[in-house]
Amino acid sequence: MAEIWPIIDYPDEYQQVLKITKHELDERTFPKIMPITADIAGSNHIILAFPNWWNHLPRPIVTFMEQYQWQDKTIYPVCTHEGNRFGDSLNELSEIA
Repeated sequence: MAEIWPIIDYPDEYQQVLKITKHELDERTFPKIMPITADIAGSNHIILAFPNWWNHLPRPIVTFMEQYQWQDKTIYPVCTHEGNRFGDSLNELSEIA
């Protein structure tokens, strides 16, 4: 198991986080993340849990996904949300993987 953390933490204040994450989405910016300690290359099955941010994958998740090869791997997405389910995140996962 591994956690995906941005190098620069998001603020604790919710409204600030909304502002930053909306800016990341609108400007198509992707934060750098801390190195992952799990053996992604040696795993064939990946459970990827993430929140739904603005109906999209969180930008740190996109950064993570773009760092690895996903051929011959099965990804099991798990998404927390406030009623809008996966939004566009499944489509985004499909495009990246």
